[in-house]
Amino acid sequence: MKLLILSISGAGAGHIRVAKTLEKIAREKFPSVETIHADMVDFISLPMKTTVIDSYALLAKRMPEFWGFLYDTTNQPDTARRFTKLTKQLKRMNSLRLYEHIRDADPDVILCTHFLPADIILNAPKKYLSRMPSVSVILTDYDIHSLWLVPGTHHYFVATEKMKWKMLRKGIPTERITVSGIPVDPSFLVEKSASEIKAKYRIKENQKTILVLSGGVGMGKSDKIAKTLFEMKEPATLIIIAGNNPKLEKTLRALEPPPHIALDVVGWTDAVDEYMRIADLVVSKPGGLTTTECIALGKPLIVVDPIPGQEERNAEFILEHNHGRVARSPEDLLYYVEHELPAPKEGIKKNAAESILTELISDFK
Repeated sequence: MKLLILSISGAGAGHIRVAKTLEKIAREKFPSVETIHADMVDFISLPMKTTVIDSYALLAKRMPEFWGFLYDTTNQPDTARRFTKLTKQLKRMNSLRLYEHIRDADPDVILCTHFLPADIILNAPKKYLSRMPSVSVILTDYDIHSLWLVPGTHHYFVATEKMKWKMLRKGIPTERITVSGIPVDPSFLVEKSASEIKAKYRIKENQKTILVLSGGVGMGKSDKIAKTLFEMKEPATLIIIAGNNPKLEKTLRALEPPPHIALDVVGWTDAVDEYMRIADLVVSKPGGLTTTECIALGKPLIVVDPIPGQEERNAEFILEHNHGRVARSPEDLLYYVEHELPAPKEGIKKNAAESILTELISDFK
């Protein structure tokens, strides 16, 4: 069996990270499966990348209310169908290299961590893809959207029973939906000593530790969050991960915290699980994967600046299941970090990536 995992960069770092986790687990646990991971953005035209990918980043950051309007409008089933039909030819014309890559790779199964690759592949004319592989999709957020449900999809892997229930109401057969959870890197699912990690990073014991995540590309208002947290009355350690954003990292390192606040600025790191383990709570935007990582380690998540649309839905899930709080203002944030939050429910025990791959391989056989 040959498996092609298709992700998409530019639409949030989580899609790529989930794909890399799946690739890692596939190579470790299923060595007989030939596994390939590709980023769809490497195989689409520059105009399409600019229109679809870059515009998302621009709207989400600069015009979030307008993005939310588009999200809600296209979530109506009739509007979603018209939108898909209207853009079908445009997507075909700008995805010829993707079709060529699939023909060359000749996979038996394609697993997408975003709906767009599945949409482009399943709507390909026969002259571009004479042999159509089985195409499945992982939904990496905590609610569904009409555009994410692509006709012809072999199987959907979703995070919650509520998502499955909504999909059943839309007519998707139950045998095509698995409540798998969202895959996280295996490092989040193994036992590690928080005391040893604190010693490794020279973090004080018996002092509140707050982790602020800026996302893989360093988005978010981390410097403003830091200045708000400097107003805490009690001593604390503040760890801020700037991600792949040297400018933000430089700005954060220039901050001057008060004497009772220890500030530790981290650039790009692949040890997020370790920083999260030693934190008493996490402050972050509620991406689907970040939310899942916090749940896996049982860490309360204080949500800041959720993007209207999918991140707002993730924030609702966090509140509904008592995994954290939503800070709508700097005062909210300060209040939540100074007051003890309810302990989240028990963390994730099973490896979603392994479960997903096992099911796909079983279906293929």
